[in-house]
Amino acid sequence: MKQFSIPLGKFFGIPTTIHWTFWILIIWIVYRGLAEGSDRVEILWYVFFVFVIFACVVLHELGHALAARRYQISTRSITILPIGGVASLESMPEEPGKELVVAIAGPLVNVAIAIVVWLFLFATGQWESALENIEEMTTIHAGNFLFALLSVNILLVVFNMIPAFPMDGGRVLRALLSFKMSRVRATEWAVNIGKIFAILFVFWGFSNNPFLIFIALFIFLSAQAELNQVRAADLLGGHTVSSILMRDFTPLRTTQSLQQAVDVMLNGQETSFVVLDEANEVVGQLTKMDIVRGLSEKGVQVAIGEVMKPEVQWLTANMSLQEANDLMLRNNIAIAPVGERGNLQGILDADNLQEFLMIRSALGTTRTSI
Repeated sequence: MKQFSIPLGKFFGIPTTIHWTFWILIIWIVYRGLAEGSDRVEILWYVFFVFVIFACVVLHELGHALAARRYQISTRSITILPIGGVASLESMPEEPGKELVVAIAGPLVNVAIAIVVWLFLFATGQWESALENIEEMTTIHAGNFLFALLSVNILLVVFNMIPAFPMDGGRVLRALLSFKMSRVRATEWAVNIGKIFAILFVFWGFSNNPFLIFIALFIFLSAQAELNQVRAADLLGGHTVSSILMRDFTPLRTTQSLQQAVDVMLNGQETSFVVLDEANEVVGQLTKMDIVRGLSEKGVQVAIGEVMKPEVQWLTANMSLQEANDLMLRNNIAIAPVGERGNLQGILDADNLQEFLMIRSALGTTRTSI
């Protein structure tokens, strides 16, 4: 459904898009307005108000992104979803103080917006009348638009600061806990507290706002995924690629048939392969899924070069295993050559990396004491 996502351009060099699911929210707003008997003007005001709110959300996410940039952490993209915005940072700072700054930067943007709107209302003499008519804010119109915008930004601050990891408040909680305990233990505490809030969101969502159910699912899935990532980073810490470098492997050639790749896979334990050209240079990777897809679409006699993935991520033997794992996950790399062009020393296989993690986890060995 990527074709339904709309790119908004780049802000401070960060690609920003509206995800296709955002339009579900707009359709729902229009439907509710029509069902409740609202006229066209009232619905248009409400839709416009939602777009302005999400502009504030973009600024919120830019707050996180620019704070992270201070610590040389890049942001791949900002995506607007029906439940809010997501800034895809390359990573979060491991130092508690830096993570605290990055986590709180977003809500502080909303505080700043609220202050600016309040100053405008106060300076133009609209503040007192807005307070007097607060009970009449059942619809959005020109007369209460700014006061409603002020109110929503305050609510965004309060909601985002709920300590439900990986929401901003949960990250603040994790950062504060990390001053007193290991990052792994702090993340476990923050995730467990976040899951309690997620359960509350589900009950609240069924009785009030169904979008809270989606937020609860986001908290459950994202929090567990990040906890696994933090645990993996802790287990991999202190190790380099050379720790699990595979020197005994089977390279394939671009000119070989897919049948030959199937034979190698069935006769051994390898399911991912590096692919070499005629000059013995690594030019791609071939995974089990690539083989299955190639067999289905082009048959057994197709050349491997036509179905392989051309992505190649070179690693060095002295690179930290944590950094290598992050690179492979981020770029969806199943197998990576180790060394440099013209000097292939071995490979790093994602399956072997997971086996290494399982073994260290079973042994209870971690980088940090808890």
